[in-house]
Amino acid sequence: MPLWNRGSSKRAEDFPPEQRRTHKNDEISGMLRALSLDEKIKFNHNIEVNNNRRRRARLAHALDPSKDDGSPTASLITIEDREYQTIRKNPEWMNKLGTYLGLRFAQWATEANEQDEKERELRERERREWEREQAERRQGNRENPDDVEDTNANANEPQPQPQTSKKNLKIAAPFSEEKRIQGQAQPIVFPEHLFVTANAKIYVPLGLFTTKNLIRLRVEGNAIPPKMHRNMSSNQKEYILDITKICETFGIADSNHPTEGLSYVEFMDAAMNFYNFQCERDPDGPEGKGYAEFTRKHFEFFQHRPESPALYDFWKKHEFDLRVEKEVHNFGYDKAEYMRCWQMNGIMPWTSS
Repeated sequence: MPLWNRGSSKRAEDFPPEQRRTHKNDEISGMLRALSLDEKIKFNHNIEVNNNRRRRARLAHALDPSKDDGSPTASLITIEDREYQTIRKNPEWMNKLGTYLGLRFAQWATEANEQDEKERELRERERREWEREQAERRQGNRENPDDVEDTNANANEPQPQPQTSKKNLKIAAPFSEEKRIQGQAQPIVFPEHLFVTANAKIYVPLGLFTTKNLIRLRVEGNAIPPKMHRNMSSNQKEYILDITKICETFGIADSNHPTEGLSYVEFMDAAMNFYNFQCERDPDGPEGKGYAEFTRKHFEFFQHRPESPALYDFWKKHEFDLRVEKEVHNFGYDKAEYMRCWQMNGIMPWTSS
């Protein structure tokens, strides 16, 4: 999110330490990193207020050298993009910290919320189109029962769609132009059938949620036939993604791989997309505890440690086990249990933060 310049907020090593105004040494930098998110936001707000005052003083001095010059400006504390996304999607955080984030953040959040709404409308249109096609298929089966294959023998095979006279097959779907947002990556739009598949309790590997694979799913997914599935809750048949075939086609590793085939960078990318996916699935939206909050806290436990990248190969398998346990047993997030897992497996003496 291009609200502030990215990169390290610590000055170069040859910069005189006595002139640094915030990150004076590694010890202070570590203390700043340990601040809670709301403390970082408020700290940065105060830094910016003082920086603006210093800039005005320097401008006044440049215009009139008789006036005092302003002192050097201070560096901001680095805040991750996903943390800004968390604030934007959570009204409680927005109300609490919106004043400290300023107009630039408010403008970005408004544009991002508008884009999210467009994506929801697009998925809703896709859902209605899918339901309409399902209704046409059922109507065609009733009108032509001799053409229907034995569903018991072919329960997992997708049934061909009846070509009715109501739809001109030469005409493409309506085109809805989307506005390009300069300076930002285009937001991910999750296919409707991905939600149907997850809601049918079909395990979807984390590797499918990398940005690269989600884009590929949108582009190539229609070439992989879906599967017919009977929903155990509603006892209704529905089409779901053929996850096994998709993983084979995309080269996505199965759950037996110690890191699910993901590098640390790919894991971070997939975790962010999976969290956004869970926010959209959750009946209570981003504030929901069942999916959204659990997913956020689960990934934050593993990501909010400075040693996390170096020890990725050691803790990744345990991350997978805890994530799957939630799906199997409907567990909530229990930080004490996560810490016990670390202590029992002897990965490292991480402390709670």
